[in-house]
Amino acid sequence: MKNPFFLNNLTVGKAFYFLSKKVCYNLIGYMIMAVDKRLIVNQIYSTSIQLFMDKGYENISVNEICRNVGITKPTFYRYISSKDDILTNYYFDIPEFHPVINKASEQENDYLQLIIDTFRNSFSHYLSLGVDLFKSHIISQTKGLTQLTGYDENFKNTMIDYIEKGKKYGQIQNEQDPETILEQLMAILLGYAYTICTNPTDDAAELSDLESLMIGVCHAYTDMPEDVHG
Repeated sequence: MKNPFFLNNLTVGKAFYFLSKKVCYNLIGYMIMAVDKRLIVNQIYSTSIQLFMDKGYENISVNEICRNVGITKPTFYRYISSKDDILTNYYFDIPEFHPVINKASEQENDYLQLIIDTFRNSFSHYLSLGVDLFKSHIISQTKGLTQLTGYDENFKNTMIDYIEKGKKYGQIQNEQDPETILEQLMAILLGYAYTICTNPTDDAAELSDLESLMIGVCHAYTDMPEDVHG
C-alpha cells in the first residue's frame, strides 16, 4: 500500500509548475500595476501643468484636473497629496519628469563647472512656465526655500557629490559642509529666478550674474564681485 503522503516526482513537478505559474502571474500583475501607475501619474502632471499655463494655477481645481485626465478624485489623491505638490514636483523633481537638469557639462573633473551648468539648466527650467506659475509655487510653499526636504533625492545626492569632489580637488574653497553649501546655492537660485521673473532683463546678463553669485558661494567670498551689485 502506497503512503498517501508520498509525493512522487510527477506530483512534485506538477506542484512546482503551478507554483511557478502563480508567481509569474503575480509578478506580471505587479509590473502592469507599476506601469499603469506611472502612466496615470505622468498624465496627471502633464495635464495639470498645461491647465495651469492655460488658465492660471488659482483657477484650476482638483475636480477639473480629474475631468481632463479621466480619473476620479479618490484616484487623484491615491497618487498626489495635493494640487500644490504638482508644482513642487515640477520645479524640484526635475530629473524624474524633466531630464533637462541632467544635461550638465561633461568636462572631466571640473566639478565647479558641473555645478554651474546644472544650476543654469535649473534656472532656465524655473523660468520656462513664466512668472505667474512661479509666484504660485513660491506662495504654496509652507517651508523655507533653503530646506532640502522637497527636492528630488537623485538631484540632491548628485549635487552633494559634485560639491564634495569640488572641495577635494580644491575647486570649491567654502569650508562649510556640502549640504549647507547646496542649501545656499538653492536659496540663491530660487530667489534670483523669482527676482528675474518679476523684473525681466537681458537673458545673457541674468545667467552671467547668477553664475557670479554661485561662484561666490563656492569660494565663500565675503563680498560679491562689484559687477553683480550693478
